[in-house]
Amino acid sequence: MNDVRECIINHYPYGIRINSPIELIRLKSFFTIDYNYDLNITQEDMNKYLRDNAIVFCDKAYFLNEELITCLKSLFDDCKLKGCYIIYYSCLYDKISNFNDIILSVEMLQSVLETEFSNFIYKKNYFLLSNAVTKEFDGLYMDVKRVWGDTILRSVSELARLLEYIPEQKIKYILSNSNDFVWNSSEVYALASKFIYDDNDSLYISEFAKTMCDRNGCFNFNDLNLESINEKNFEMSYSAIFTCIMETILVDYDRVDKVIRRKGECINQHDLIVDYCSHKKICSISELVKYQMSMTGTTRMNIIIDAASSIMIRINEEQFISLNAVSFKVYEIDEIISKFFKEKSIGIKEIISFAAFPECGVTWNYYVLESYLKHFSLMYKYCTNLSNSGNAGAIVRRNQNFDYFDILVDAVSKSKCNLEKDEIYSLLVEKGYLLKKYYKRIDFLIDVIKKGISS
Repeated sequence: MNDVRECIINHYPYGIRINSPIELIRLKSFFTIDYNYDLNITQEDMNKYLRDNAIVFCDKAYFLNEELITCLKSLFDDCKLKGCYIIYYSCLYDKISNFNDIILSVEMLQSVLETEFSNFIYKKNYFLLSNAVTKEFDGLYMDVKRVWGDTILRSVSELARLLEYIPEQKIKYILSNSNDFVWNSSEVYALASKFIYDDNDSLYISEFAKTMCDRNGCFNFNDLNLESINEKNFEMSYSAIFTCIMETILVDYDRVDKVIRRKGECINQHDLIVDYCSHKKICSISELVKYQMSMTGTTRMNIIIDAASSIMIRINEEQFISLNAVSFKVYEIDEIISKFFKEKSIGIKEIISFAAFPECGVTWNYYVLESYLKHFSLMYKYCTNLSNSGNAGAIVRRNQNFDYFDILVDAVSKSKCNLEKDEIYSLLVEKGYLLKKYYKRIDFLIDVIKKGISS
């Protein structure tokens, strides 16, 4: 049957259809002309011969020339010599396209390989050259480690050139999912085993982490003094060093963004926002909402406002700035507030104009006034019954401690208004004590005032 094989190779380089009476008649015609004798074979026997001896793909049979098989064998011998573990069909197909015009698709290539090279381990999209590894992840990992060399950093493009039989996206996959490779910068990774630190570095970081977590429950990575480690690992980026420290020294800690805490412990959300703001010169409500959501999976606006306001100056509905970004003339401002002040308290909106307030670096408004009272005033402080963005609260003397209920009782009593809910609400909202016309203790407030009047 060698003549049959040779005839098919010469006349059907792109395959002969199996189970085709017309194709068999044409083949017999070619055969008689080429070999001067007739090919006496039935369709059934021809089909069996093709299935047993040729590459069958999509109802066509192919006999590959020896040159192509030799080239593939040489290529695989070279891969084994280099220590390759994994080859992807798509990459191999691209590689052999310059000396192959017979194998017409990646799928056909796989069929050819499974027939001609039965000693490999074949999978859906790739094959393994030996049983030293049995999983795709292991094959990728071993090949990347094989070509990495002694350098600290490798770019994805460099590795792609060295790993010609692995798609670039697969290289990125193993770099992103193995702890041995650390993201350094865009498309560049570091080898984690190249990270350098000594016992002093480890002791300092461990003790710092313990102290801060004992005290606050968490700490910010930026608070660490890493000058020694940065000098030892000058080729690595901040991000790579951060990751390496977490993987080698702070193994008993978890990180969320730059906030570090002991594994299994929850971070106080208020402290989380405070920590974030402490490293900012300016930030916005929307930024803090996004950060809180990324860290905790929830959004608590009251926590955001309380936390940010406790460490920053709110300059409008959306923005906060650091405390040292403004300069208040405290004595002059307190004196101006004193001109508005009456007895126990005033509603914040009873200060109806900021024209007399001295310049401070930002435009005066009720948000700035709230922040001034919280952080700078020597005589007064800001009180409210709930965190809000509507400038609802009272101004009281700093040396006095009043329950907000008592503040509201005093405000209504001294107003001499009718003790009707609507009138009381209008008064308290207008003067800035309440954000809206609702107070859950309104009935009790009215009752207390009535008893006070009657007594």
